[in-house]
Amino acid sequence: MEGKLDTVLTQQQDHEKRIRELEARPSASPDHETRLRAVETKSTVSPRGLWTAIVGAGALIVAVLTILEKLTT
Repeated sequence: MEGKLDTVLTQQQDHEKRIRELEARPSASPDHETRLRAVETKSTVSPRGLWTAIVGAGALIVAVLTILEKLTT
């Protein structure tokens, strides 16, 4: 039991040491505004918009195939 407790306490101290080291480092990008602007201006498609486009294309294909079938019979 004592060995397990020592292991846990050692891991916690290592974890706290790593956190202090991370906090002491300077930020990765001093000018984060440029990075944020690049991310914000990037065009994205929402999942809802993607599914709407997929279902709409499927419905269009079914409609065209139905019309072609009626014309050929």
